[in-house]
Amino acid sequence: MTEDLRRVVAEMREKAREARQWATECQPWDGANRHELRNRAGVYEWCADKVDAALAGVGRPEAQGWQPIETAPKDGTWVLTCDVSDFNLQRVLRWDTDTHSRNPTWRDHELFPKTPTHWMPLPPVPVPQETPR
Repeated sequence: MTEDLRRVVAEMREKAREARQWATECQPWDGANRHELRNRAGVYEWCADKVDAALAGVGRPEAQGWQPIETAPKDGTWVLTCDVSDFNLQRVLRWDTDTHSRNPTWRDHELFPKTPTHWMPLPPVPVPQETPR
């Protein structure tokens, strides 16, 4: 599917090039047509740029969600973790170097050490909505 989309992007860019070329070949009295062709070229380019941007994210870990635990932040940030060797158990953990233990490790809120295999950022906290009075 990715290759099909790349082919479509190339076709859109070719259509944009053709529309710009036709706009330069318009007669001077045909300004409306020239304007329409330039607009059409802009739309083709805009669409191609959007699809290119989406394709750039395909295959990146953040586009897929779960990332290897080795790539997780180790600055004390709480993250959602998963341990695929433990029935995909999910926990919110942080890398802990502040406890009395000499070995930094992943810990939960009770400071128990854990061994996750994957992580992803926590979603943003919901914004409270005003309640009508």
